[in-house]
Amino acid sequence: MKRILTLLYLVASSMSAVFCQTLKVADFHIDPSDITAQAEQVSDLNGEPCALVKVSLSVPAAVFEGDIIKQEEKGKSEYYVYLVDGSNYLTVKTDDYPVLRYDFPENVKGNNTYVLDIIRPGENPAKRTITLKFDDGTGEQIFKLDMILCKAGRFEMGDTPEQNSNESDAKAHWVRLSKDYYIGETEVTQDLWEFVMGVDANQSIIKGAKHPVDNISWNQAQDFIAGINKMITLGNFRMPTEAEWEYAARGAHKMTRTRFAGSDDPGEVGWYYDNSPQGSHKVKEKKPNEIGIYDMSGNVWELCSDFKEDFDDKEVTDPKGPATAKRHVRRGGAYDTNDNMLRVAYRHRATADRVEPSVGLRLVWTR
Repeated sequence: MKRILTLLYLVASSMSAVFCQTLKVADFHIDPSDITAQAEQVSDLNGEPCALVKVSLSVPAAVFEGDIIKQEEKGKSEYYVYLVDGSNYLTVKTDDYPVLRYDFPENVKGNNTYVLDIIRPGENPAKRTITLKFDDGTGEQIFKLDMILCKAGRFEMGDTPEQNSNESDAKAHWVRLSKDYYIGETEVTQDLWEFVMGVDANQSIIKGAKHPVDNISWNQAQDFIAGINKMITLGNFRMPTEAEWEYAARGAHKMTRTRFAGSDDPGEVGWYYDNSPQGSHKVKEKKPNEIGIYDMSGNVWELCSDFKEDFDDKEVTDPKGPATAKRHVRRGGAYDTNDNMLRVAYRHRATADRVEPSVGLRLVWTR
């Protein structure tokens, strides 16, 4: 009898372990900036436009159920599911995991595009690995890079009290970022730059695969971004806006108001003139900030997409800078600057076509 009970216990434990390995919904939201539902419109049986749910799921051959008119696999990790206007749920079936039913927070609406991010067991929604691929004629080449989640939120940007500064161009003001985004765990490294641009395009001062790329211009960084976007099938890489950069440097949704990115001690988190006047260091040698991002203070400057102008003290939502100006923005300081320039609020100019020795970049990825 004891043997039977033991066997039943082991079977039950095994089944429990299997069913604990379930898919989970990491995010669901409407994306008003995405017009795919309109540009690639599908109508229901009454001729009414459907809602489009873009499902991010790195499981092949998934099958969806609900009030569905059309579904298609767009790549190895994305599906398009067109639902009847007013649909309130979606069921996901795969070969490897129990069935997942997700009830939408509100009924989906026709002609709108939604994003549904589903993660597998062991995947961390706070950290996402993006795989780059291209065929160089000898076979498929692969490079993986890690991106860290910054959740949408509101923060005070500029010369807040802990910055102990009163720069004329960095007036403190409130900023609301309305969408989540992912930012590079590290600065763009030289091995990544060479993977996209070729070995000859790496003109960095201190060479090393895991050193940040430097000695580049804003225009060259844009060429790199255009190249890397050809190597992915899901989402889009770009430079961070200045607000996105500062929010991430401050620790995003986990910020604790430190002077530098993750500490009030510059030497704890960054390479700068006092501890590294000879040049850059490998990424990830210093302490990360609150959300696990490295080297946002020091090592190399990081370019932003914005043109530079003085801050106003009014609250803004999703700022992108002026439409045009003479120069762009770089942030974070570098190995050849003093510690004041490593502050999370310090701003410096960048000329689009000017190559500068200690200038590099960090990527943002969005759906």
